[in-house]
Amino acid sequence: MEETILALLVATFPGVRKDGLKMLARTLALQAETEADAKAAVERLSREGVDGFVRDYRAEVDKAVSDGTHTFEENLKRKFDLVEKKELPEEPAGKGKDTPDPKPNGKEADLRMIVAEAVAGAVKPLQERLEQYERGDVNRTRLQAVTERLQGRELPRQGAEGLRPHDVRHGRGLQGVPVGHGNRCGRG
Repeated sequence: MEETILALLVATFPGVRKDGLKMLARTLALQAETEADAKAAVERLSREGVDGFVRDYRAEVDKAVSDGTHTFEENLKRKFDLVEKKELPEEPAGKGKDTPDPKPNGKEADLRMIVAEAVAGAVKPLQERLEQYERGDVNRTRLQAVTERLQGRELPRQGAEGLRPHDVRHGRGLQGVPVGHGNRCGRG
């Protein structure tokens, strides 16, 4: 019966919100037992009466939704200790938005620490990678400098006239002098 009454209401009162007409149809369905009773009930309604019913119904629904949203927000604020943003006063000309507050309160300081740690953690791998590239460049530059200095010079060869692998392994430099022992002039 409710569907029949709703169809009659939609046809009779075009442009009225359907959710309001649906509630009106439910109410009228409680009183009408036959289709003839439903048609008679719809014919007795005026446009102003239907508009007033829908407006009152929507006001109640909107208030219930608003109260529910407000209750939900309040519960979240209590649960997570949230604070509503307050409008910041106009900043003086010398102080920009990027300038940190000189005396942050406890929550702001904690939040700043958390953000700083998160940023440092995210940047650390990139910083390490950059340092690797810089070290690689330094090593390459040093190798080039040493190579340039040694070009055209003859280096001692391993074997009879130079260092022997045995000497190097046992800590002896050129001509059998121990490396790293004794005074700087090479004498023991």
